[in-house]
Amino acid sequence: RVGEDLIAKRKCVILQIKPIHRGNPSRKVWIDSETLFPLRKESYNSEGELESVSMFTQIEYNPDIPEDLFKIPDGWRRVKLSGFRPVDLERDLSSELGFKPILLKSPPEGYVLSGAFINITPSGPLLQVKYTDGMNQISLFERLRVRGRGMGMGWMHGRGRRMMGRRMRWGQKSCVMFEDIGMQAGKAVMIPHPRLNITIVGDISEEIMRRIVEKNFR
Repeated sequence: RVGEDLIAKRKCVILQIKPIHRGNPSRKVWIDSETLFPLRKESYNSEGELESVSMFTQIEYNPDIPEDLFKIPDGWRRVKLSGFRPVDLERDLSSELGFKPILLKSPPEGYVLSGAFINITPSGPLLQVKYTDGMNQISLFERLRVRGRGMGMGWMHGRGRRMMGRRMRWGQKSCVMFEDIGMQAGKAVMIPHPRLNITIVGDISEEIMRRIVEKNFR
């Protein structure tokens, strides 16, 4: 608790949420003292810089909303959307992916495996493995290398501008790090591999990213 404030004419308590381990994002949240509903949030990246602010300018609790507004209209139908779908890492995914998934044997402090997903793209299957510390997320993207596809990662599609990266020598690996990935706060690091395109994406410090590479990709 770091103070009090008025948001949308409501008395709020300000809470600051800091990571246990340095090099991760943090937040400030304004909580309505009476209802415990969050009325303002500030998100700070792993460098401590303000990334986004969201807040209510006015709010009405328990408004009189007709129940009919929540009824699904006649004629609805289920549609199957393309995109990432969850998969079980306990089963053999080699036939579906064309390779055996590489997992982090030593995730950063505080992070645990939270799930895995596959997206079938024109360039072939793309695997996303997620790790979380409860507030932040790190993603490991993997797919077979395709000649002429550059980074080859589906999450980069449609950016519409060239990305400039820095070459980093971490351990025995010569990686490329991108610090402006556009879609979200954070960094992306491409890791060399003879058969795969491997990219780590997350809002973490350069030091944490370096340790991930050195401990898991020797």
